[in-house]
Amino acid sequence: MNVIQQSLSALRAYLIHGATAQRAEHFQAIFEQAWLNIEDSVAKIQSFNQIQVPESTLQAFEQLKNLQQDILEISHTDNNLPAHALLLFDIAPLAEEAMNQVSSAVAEEVSLSGLYSPKKRAFAGQHG
Repeated sequence: MNVIQQSLSALRAYLIHGATAQRAEHFQAIFEQAWLNIEDSVAKIQSFNQIQVPESTLQAFEQLKNLQQDILEISHTDNNLPAHALLLFDIAPLAEEAMNQVSSAVAEEVSLSGLYSPKKRAFAGQHG
């Protein structure tokens, strides 16, 4: 599963099922692991050195993470409806754009002659 989608799925599950402390902790742990995986994937992409992840993409990831964390903080409170609106109208479109930017960066690297090694092919297969 795409790690950005995993973070969104964990956030949705937290909103829907996180009213109890045990479930909230479970879905928050999945959310946090998804972001560790996102950060790891970005670091791996940057380690290829042929193509740097644009600063605007890194900022978009940080903005996405901050917005998702805002939702976690306000969900299951009296401000729950704003959390749902934030997910639908701010985070989902931002996540889609972030996924498109990463896909474009990977596609650009794949298209460069002589740079697509078996190691990179394996990484692209895991994250594509």
